[in-house]
Amino acid sequence: MARQKFLNDVEKGQIKILKENGLSNRAISRQIKRSEKVVRNFLRLGDKYGISNRNSKRNTKITRRQVNIIKEEATKNRLSASKIVAKLNLPIGKRRVQKILAADKYIKWKKQLKKPQLTHAHKVARLKFAKEHMSWTDCWHDVIFSDEKKFNLDGPDGFSYYWHDLRENNPPRMSRNFGGGSVMVWGGFSYHGKLKLCFITTKMDSEKYIEMLDDVLIEYLEDNVEVTFTFQQDNASIHVSKKAKEFFASRSIP
Repeated sequence: MARQKFLNDVEKGQIKILKENGLSNRAISRQIKRSEKVVRNFLRLGDKYGISNRNSKRNTKITRRQVNIIKEEATKNRLSASKIVAKLNLPIGKRRVQKILAADKYIKWKKQLKKPQLTHAHKVARLKFAKEHMSWTDCWHDVIFSDEKKFNLDGPDGFSYYWHDLRENNPPRMSRNFGGGSVMVWGGFSYHGKLKLCFITTKMDSEKYIEMLDDVLIEYLEDNVEVTFTFQQDNASIHVSKKAKEFFASRSIP
């Protein structure tokens, strides 16, 4: 069937008048001898009727070079599909980017591994500590080990999945110690027993850390007065702050 011509100005005027007089779309189409669909489209589009939107459509073609850049941004720079679209100002959406990446047999969407972020200085210090304490046996009985653990209430920190190039090694994702939307738990133990578990619902600073130790740690030391303990903790800023050092010195806690 041949495509019908657009309504002319006379027909448009007739439709407006007939519609104002309360006629239905079907009645109007019969009177002006045009299809009901044409009448309905004109009434719906109004002044935009008859204007082609072909030229306004977004160009969704991308070059082979752009495809290669998309894959590089995903596998090398670990960018998500939406960030790739924004960074490269692509004429396609994130779904199309995801399809391009998924179609490559060497690229796989997978979960990142996690490990502590250790610098060279950290490794040297840990090796030195291990060598200095290789001969310790019962001495470990008098050490109180302590640490915090953060539990995220709304999922893991950061972007836990990424596009991995199967031809490359699988690098781990560095984990963070602190962040928002979470609950932190502090605990400690020694050969002589466990310390009271503490739930931290606010951001921990030096003063709150000292306040917690003054309650939990001192109580534990008083219950084991016959033991000269060494308190172990990591090098978090609140642990090695000036106030924290003054607290340990005032309580004679090594």
